[in-house]
Amino acid sequence: MKKDKSIQHWWIIVCVVLFLVVLGILWTRQSVVDVSVAPVQHPASDGHGTATADASFARLQWRVGTAQQYQVYFDATMQMNAAGTDGTQVIRVRMTCLLEMQTLEVSDKNALAGMRLSAVDLRIGGVADPRTNQALTEPFRVHYALEGFPETFVFPAGVTAKHRGMLENLVRTFQVTMEDEETWVAKESNASGAYEATYRRVAPLRVEKNKTNYIGLSSAAMDQVARTTSTENFQIDPQHDWIAAMTVDETLRTDGNGGVGMKITNRAKLTLQSAIHNVSPDSWNFVAAAPPPEETEAPRPIPTISTQEAHQQILEAVTELDLAMEGRIAWIHRLQDLLRVDDSLPPLLLAEMKAQDLSDRTRADLYLALELAGTESAQTALVSVVEDPDWSTQDAMRAIVALAGVNRPSGQTVAALWDTVENVPASEDRQQLASTATLALGSLGKTMNAANDPDYPELRGRLLDGARTGLGSDSAAEQRTNYVHAIGNTGDISLANSLILFLDDETPSVRRAAALSLGRLGADRVADELMFRIDYEKNSQVRGAIAESLVNWKTPSVSAMASIRNQIRTEPDEHTRYSMARFLGANLNEFPENRAVLEDLMRTEPSKRIRRRVAETLATASR
Repeated sequence: MKKDKSIQHWWIIVCVVLFLVVLGILWTRQSVVDVSVAPVQHPASDGHGTATADASFARLQWRVGTAQQYQVYFDATMQMNAAGTDGTQVIRVRMTCLLEMQTLEVSDKNALAGMRLSAVDLRIGGVADPRTNQALTEPFRVHYALEGFPETFVFPAGVTAKHRGMLENLVRTFQVTMEDEETWVAKESNASGAYEATYRRVAPLRVEKNKTNYIGLSSAAMDQVARTTSTENFQIDPQHDWIAAMTVDETLRTDGNGGVGMKITNRAKLTLQSAIHNVSPDSWNFVAAAPPPEETEAPRPIPTISTQEAHQQILEAVTELDLAMEGRIAWIHRLQDLLRVDDSLPPLLLAEMKAQDLSDRTRADLYLALELAGTESAQTALVSVVEDPDWSTQDAMRAIVALAGVNRPSGQTVAALWDTVENVPASEDRQQLASTATLALGSLGKTMNAANDPDYPELRGRLLDGARTGLGSDSAAEQRTNYVHAIGNTGDISLANSLILFLDDETPSVRRAAALSLGRLGADRVADELMFRIDYEKNSQVRGAIAESLVNWKTPSVSAMASIRNQIRTEPDEHTRYSMARFLGANLNEFPENRAVLEDLMRTEPSKRIRRRVAETLATASR
């Protein structure tokens, strides 16, 4: 739910948008050519810097001195929808560049490659930043495992942490892990988080890759677990190092659950252009250096203009934003800066929003501009929308979502959200505001805790008190459920022990919220408690939530795995069986005895969705 607050942060969002993952429209495979060539040998060092071996499957090649050039293309779109609104915030990112790559060193375990971008054209909503484009052309080095996974990155002095992250994520977009199998599973990570990748050879030199089971998503709205699907195809060539071509088609979706829903679609393409001649290894012979510390969290400058000039430019920017088809994010940032010129300007912007007939999309963008401005005056303006009944419920909902994303919440902001939670009228639409405000307080708790805000302990305590007692007999169960979800939104691992107690609550919705929140805080820490309760939990929705959280358990025990294998055979709830099947499939390599249970599900499972999931798992799992 929290969005970045400066132009530097928005370029990091570009990173996330470009390199987040998965589901979506099938991407054309024209660039992945089926080359009918006998399989090459598995690469290992022959003592002369050339990768060779004697395995039967085609593998990646690494040969010292090989230099190549690739064409790189990205087209990524992020859509965000706030609960209770019909507006959609859309950010589109396009990037093209050339990637030069040269193999510098090869050992029996690793290869060192030099890389450098050129002709970089990175645009957000059609707007480019020439300084960022130029900054991304600095050379860097990548240590690869021979199987293809990038292990470490080395940069020269002057490359900021922001640009290092963007370059790393560029490389990881096209990362692969090759093995001597027809199918295999590898655990990898990128800007989105850790995930499992399933691989399948579709031709001697062509491989299909799919990402599954994301953990620790970077930008999941309201900290919700993302649903992901991906289709990636890449080609290797015995005449060239690394890979010859790759296409990526990914979509990531999160449900708002009272906050912000998100859909990110990412298409990427890497195509080998030609070998490069006369390239000296000295091109990448720089001294490694840490990023400059002063480049972190640089504030955006406030325009040096009068209040009257800023007001006039705000009016013009609102008009341009309402007309813009592309480049909207640039106008939003322009408004963000102008709103900081004087404390009188945020309420003037609200007056314009009341006076003008603006599109729903523009109104949503203006709330984002107020959030990004983040000043006490901007927060006061947002609070006034929440408190004034003359504003619509949709406007109030957007204002709450914006308040939840401010970088430095004021005492007034926190107090206003609590007032919305505790004193909201009984009407259904205003109750929805109270639910969203509760979740917003949890998200603000995450911000405050990370900043060591001295007011965080009080907020944390009030969330726990609300979860324990509720605030009224008629709606206490719903309120307590919202509080438990909000506790999960804080990301505060120290609250795990308190959340465990809610697994014994008499209200199923509270128990379900506790299970999901514990999964978000870290399933490994509380997995034993979750396993203990799933054994006797009677409510199907709660069991489903427990099973869903267990999917994120990174190191499950032998006894837990045996228990799930037994329970899935008699589990009556379809959603719970689905999560249990995911859990067994995710750990199939470590627990091969899971295969017999999954194969039996293929014969007996009535749910088509579960059979499809199990079939995909069995088709891609290595035996």
